[in-house]
Parts: sequence; C-alpha cells; structure tokens
Amino acid sequence: MPFDSDEAEENLCSHLSSRQLHALFDILTHHEAYTEVEAFKLSSSIKKFGDPLQPEDPTGPISSPLVHILLHKFILVLPGLRDVTPEFWSQHIPRLATALADANLSESYDKGSIGIRKTLSTAIAALIECVSRGILGGFTTDKGTPGRQYDSAKPEDVQAAWNDFCQQTISGDLLDRIFTKAAETDQLSQHEPLVQAAHQYVIIIANDLLPYFLIRQTLKLGGRLHVRFGHEYASTVKDYLSADVDVADEGISIVSTVLAWDNSLLKKRATAIEQDKRLLAKAQLKTIEAYCQKTAEEQQAIRSFSSEQIINHESSHATGTDSRCTGQEGRSIVACILSQDQDTDDLAEEQHTMALDYLAIQLSIRDRDQLIRIICHNQPDLFTISVRTLVTAYEPIIRALHKAVDLSSGVSDLQEFLNDLISLAKADKKTEQAKPPMVEDFCRLLMKHQGSSHRFIHQILKKGPELSQWYREYIAHAAAQYKRNNHERKCMRAAGDFTSDLQSMYKNLAKQEKSKIASELDRHSEYLASLVDSSTDSMRKIITNIGKGVSLQANGPGIYLTKWQSLIDETEITPEMVEGDVRTGRSQSVKDATQVDTDGTKKSPMAAKRVEEVFEPPLPDVSETVRLLSPVFREYLANMIQH
Repeated sequence: MPFDSDEAEENLCSHLSSRQLHALFDILTHHEAYTEVEAFKLSSSIKKFGDPLQPEDPTGPISSPLVHILLHKFILVLPGLRDVTPEFWSQHIPRLATALADANLSESYDKGSIGIRKTLSTAIAALIECVSRGILGGFTTDKGTPGRQYDSAKPEDVQAAWNDFCQQTISGDLLDRIFTKAAETDQLSQHEPLVQAAHQYVIIIANDLLPYFLIRQTLKLGGRLHVRFGHEYASTVKDYLSADVDVADEGISIVSTVLAWDNSLLKKRATAIEQDKRLLAKAQLKTIEAYCQKTAEEQQAIRSFSSEQIINHESSHATGTDSRCTGQEGRSIVACILSQDQDTDDLAEEQHTMALDYLAIQLSIRDRDQLIRIICHNQPDLFTISVRTLVTAYEPIIRALHKAVDLSSGVSDLQEFLNDLISLAKADKKTEQAKPPMVEDFCRLLMKHQGSSHRFIHQILKKGPELSQWYREYIAHAAAQYKRNNHERKCMRAAGDFTSDLQSMYKNLAKQEKSKIASELDRHSEYLASLVDSSTDSMRKIITNIGKGVSLQANGPGIYLTKWQSLIDETEITPEMVEGDVRTGRSQSVKDATQVDTDGTKKSPMAAKRVEEVFEPPLPDVSETVRLLSPVFREYLANMIQH
C-alpha cells in the first residue's frame, strides 16, 4: 500500500504531546485568570458572577468561572467566612464591588505608569492561575525516595523536600505530624528533616510571593500612624473584646487618614504645575481636569483613538520593532484630550511632558476622592456594614486567639520585624543612596524572625484546641482539592486530570488551525522549560550564597513572579511623545514613572524592585491559541460549575 503523506500528517496533528498539553494548560489558565480579574472593573461581571453573589441563576453564562470555582473550594469554607450571614455575599459584597466598578478608577494607560490597582490585579491573577492549575489538573503523584534524608543546606535536598512535603500533605499524614509536633514545641529543629528542608524552601519562595508594593504601603501606613499601630494594637483588641471600640470605625479612620494625606501631597504637585504660567495655559489644564470627570465610555473612546491612531510618516519600524513597545504607533492620550479643543501639533516637548504629569496627578486625586466617598461616606455605608459582618463572624476566632496567644509579645515581635524591614531599604550613609535588598537579605530577615511565628503557632496549637481543630480541618480540606484522579504517566507530565479535556479541544479544530497552535505550543513549551531551568539555578545559587553569607541574587526562584511580571509587561501605556509608539510595562520610561511616589520623589528601591529587576524572556506569541481555544476552555469551566 502506498504511503499517504496527508493521512500521516493528519494522524500526527490529531493529538498533542505531553509537553504541548502542559504548555496549552499554562496558556489557557494564564489568559483566563487575568481576563476574569480585569473584568471585575465592570459591574456586569459582578451581576453575572453567580452564587453566592447572585443566589438565583443569572441570565447568560457565568462571568468568572475560574474565580467562581476557587471561591467555592477555598474561600466560602474558610473558618470565619463560612459563618457570615448570606446577606454578606448576596448584598454587601456585590453592592460594594459594584460601587467600586462604577467609580471608574483610572487606567494605567492614561497615567503613564503601573499603578497599585494594576499591580494588585496582576498579582492576584498570577496567583489564581497557579492555584487553578493545581486543582484542575491535580498535583503530580510521585512516591519519591522512601527514607530519604534532607539537608537544608543542599539545594537539591531543599527542592526535593518541597515536592515530598506537598505529596505527603495531600496524600499522606504529614499534616497531622506537623500539628502534633508544633503543639509540643516552638523549635523548628525539633521537626523532622523533611519539614525543616521544606521550611527553607518556603522562606526563599516567600521573597516572590510577598509583593513589594504591599510592603511599601505598610511602611507608609506605619510612618504616618506609627504610634497608633505599634503601641495601641494590643489594647485595641482588648477594648474590642470589652465592646469599647468599633473596629469598622477604626478602619475607616485609618483609610481616610492615609488617602487624605496622599491627596494633600498630590494637590501640592498639581498647584506647582498650575502656577507655572510658562508651560500650560489655564484652558489646557481645565481640559485635562474635565477628562478625569468623563464617563468610562467617553474616556475609552479617547483612549482607543490614542492607541489606534496611525501616524503616516517613516518610523523606526523600517528597521525593526522596539521590544519594549507594542510596535503600534499612535498619539499620546493627553494630546488626544487637548486636541478636542485646540491644535496640538505645536505642543512643545516640555509642555507635553508637563501635561502628562498633570493628567496623572489629577487622575490620582480623583481615584482617592472616589475611594474616600465609597469607603467613608457612601449611603448606605457598605464598607462599615461589611466590616462589622466580618468582625461578628470572626468573633469566636478572635476571642480564642486572644485567649491562647500573648498579643503584646506578638505586636512587639511584629514591630521588630518592621524595623528590620525598613532598615533593609535605608540609604547608605556614605553614598546617601538606598541599595535594593537582594533575595538572600530578605531570606536572612525571615530566618531571623521565624522564631516569633513559630512561637505564635505553638501557642495556638497548645492553648487553643478549637482554633487548632478548625484550621487543621480547613488545611486538610484545601490540600484534598489537589488530589489527582488520573495517575497515568502520560497525564502526569501533561495536564493531569484536565489532559483529556485539552486533547478534545484540540481534536475539534480544523487542520490548519491545529498546525498553527502546535507551533505556538512548541515555542511556549521551550519557554516554560527555560523558566524551570532558571528557577532551579536561582534556588541553587541562593541556598549556596546564604551558606557563604553573601548576597548576590536580585531575583528569586519560582514561576509565579515571572507570570506576574509578564502581565505587567503586557500592559499598554500611552506614547511618551505627542506622536510615537504605544509603550508597555516593559518600557524603561514606564518603569521610571512607576517609581515616582505621591509626593513626586522616587520610591525606595524595595518598592520598585519588582518592576525594575526581572529579566526573564518575554512570553512567546500565543495569540492564535488564545483566540481559538480560550472560549472553549471557559465553556469547560462553566460546565464544571453546573455539574
């Protein structure tokens, strides 16, 4: 029988390899997670979320199936949250989320920098995609090496210990052994070597999982409210337990103080621009201010015009595209705003730069005004109602915690940790410049203070039997969500329990579509392999450097940080000049703008580190895979909820 090349090619393209399936799983969860998180800025996503935000079946498909699945598996069963009233989920949260969505908070594109909201949303999306792959595919089953010994000073032992730790937590009795030992002692050295080595892994990975912008906000809060936070916290808890303090009112007071302080600094910067008569006319400033008050639809129309406006002149694209930009030419957002009332062709570079700054400042002021309105002055007071509902639900936990733990010592430990954290970013006395802390510095900080967290856990498990039982049951429940049903070796290396679903999605595509997607998956598989190699090498170097007492690594191991950074890098930002390339989060000018604090000064290196110092390769183009299979993937997720 003659060889039929077309038939052979069709058989070759009918199934994806394990590496390709693994890559496809990564692409679809990455895209779906951020799509869902970003959509929460629209009130329609909240209205179509489904149970528990909408107890009755919403019209049309569920807006956020991945978040919906995680909410039901992990959040609704969390001790405390599982005891809130049904109205908390069906009324309070939807109304508060809708109010925030309708506030039309600013976009990074307009501000010319990566703001806190973008940073937070991308961080959450990266976390969601990592967790979702675990529960959809299950954790890889591997018996490991029975009787293996672990040395926390050896990189290969630390990485193997974490894998075995997860295996034995999900499918074994390690959780019970840890709880029993932690109730007996607060010394890590008394735990089995597996736990000690896995603990070292957690210390190193925590450097990636703890967003530095949150540290910056904590330090800002601590600087302004140091006495209140550092010296009155324990007494505040005692007053609460005696019904002498309203936690919701305290929270509103703190939020209002911080946001009002930020606004006062921003308004000083705006006034300085307004008083400089040489650059921008009063009419131009008013036009920019008016843009900030436009509806979301009106702003998006101008934003779209800015990013899609093609300039008809020879450009740098004749010789190639700057990888830090989109490769798409347009007009800056502020030029489009001002062009509604005047000709912007003669707008000088200095005027344009000042106009961009003024727009960013006015948007920041409006954002904080809106947050103050929603959190502090909204009627009905949704924030206060929600906080009081949470406090009521958590009252048994708070009382049990207060009974089991010495809170005054805990606050002292926390204050010492924050003091050491601040000292990491202090300027050098000789150069008067702050040096970004390396990963090893942060690991040593955590190791120095790990004893306080061990004492805290020990006190709870020893003196709080109810708390211990509640959280032991919850952790066991959470770990069980990662159990894998399909233990075939080909599935283990692909997408676990989701392997057959992905294979079915691919098989239903047309022949030409399969060919394009297979090529994209091959490139993405190579990209993932390079990330794993880089992470392994980083872990090895960090553990070695810690042993030697040196600090050399700017970036930690793990895939999470890379996924987070890729979302930031893909964010589109207005052109820097009147006419020019649409920038992205990878552009140096965007990184520089992101480092400017509310008072106009440069943020500390610690705050800027996560935006400035990640040099992983950019994601390969997977646009065809996303276009063809992401809608199908969402349908699969929706069907999982219905069944």
